[in-house]
Amino acid sequence: MKKIIVKSLVSASLVSASLSAEILTQTQKVINYSVSLEKPKNLQFTFSNKEKSLCQLKFSVKGTNGNILLSNKYNFKNKKDIFNIALQKGNYNLILDWGGAPRCLNTPFDFQLTKITGNFEIEPNDKISQATLMKEKSFYTGVLQSKNPKDNDYYKIIVDKDGSLRLVFKNELSKESNRIYGIELLNENKQKITLLKSSLKKKGIDKSINIKKGVYFIKVYSIHFGLENKEYNIAYVVN
Repeated sequence: MKKIIVKSLVSASLVSASLSAEILTQTQKVINYSVSLEKPKNLQFTFSNKEKSLCQLKFSVKGTNGNILLSNKYNFKNKKDIFNIALQKGNYNLILDWGGAPRCLNTPFDFQLTKITGNFEIEPNDKISQATLMKEKSFYTGVLQSKNPKDNDYYKIIVDKDGSLRLVFKNELSKESNRIYGIELLNENKQKITLLKSSLKKKGIDKSINIKKGVYFIKVYSIHFGLENKEYNIAYVVN
């Protein structure tokens, strides 16, 4: 059984936190950092090391209910890797784990957590009641966690006039055509107005839809698994 060491990483008044030469050992294979936020914040995780190796460090951010909000790997072949996430007010766990790679134990690495600016989906937002409020004409960055089949990204938009809603969605390019995003536009009563699809074989979609003044929701999800850790960007404008 893996031993979990619990540490308090940052306080609610987070500006930055830095940990140098952290080491996971035979008796400390997993480190669980607690993070407490008094209000939503955009966070950036930076991992670095002084010597390249074949090691990989698994890390994840979990909510208090155990839902995985961010899951990725830091590859030690890279001197530095950066990962971003925006979190709602609340308590979270950051878990670092070597997994099944005993050769990587006692390998030092540096870790830094900083507050950044920008527009990101604010996790958790897998329920419509947790939807991230979007500003018009601003791109928001999101990531689906396909290891979590219930991971939906919800966004809320407020339209103050009748008109044409232009929805722009950009995704990474890939030859794997079966990797498809579903983008649904819902009305205030959670009824689906339209379903758009964006394949990784294309750069995204740019679609206009006639709508009335009111509140709407956008749901982004994976139609086929395989979109884990792939960033997308979404924006809207009403003409």
